[in-house]
Amino acid sequence: NMNIAEIIQNVATVGAVILGIVYIIGGLIVNLNLTRRGVVEYQILKVKYLAVGMIFLVHFLGIVLFTIIPSALIASLSADDVIVQTLSIPSILAALALLYPFRSHNCLICLANQAVV
Repeated sequence: NMNIAEIIQNVATVGAVILGIVYIIGGLIVNLNLTRRGVVEYQILKVKYLAVGMIFLVHFLGIVLFTIIPSALIASLSADDVIVQTLSIPSILAALALLYPFRSHNCLICLANQAVV
């Protein structure tokens, strides 16, 4: 059994790790965009890195959830593999529809540009 203090410590640790990952992703997106434009930035702590990282992760998780959740539900409700494969196609198409703006408009650069302003 875990007491409340251990649970709080574990939640805080996981939260700090997630926040660090979001910050690193945002920093990479912004700095790669700036490097492409010939601008070098040496500041380490920037709130915009968190904002860009969070926006990226929300989009990424949306794409993953649109693919995995419907497919998993269909698979759990049906025993026939043909039905599962056929019904999984709409969820994959929905994920691709979410992914399309990233590719066509290069949304990572859009996110980085918004963060720079």
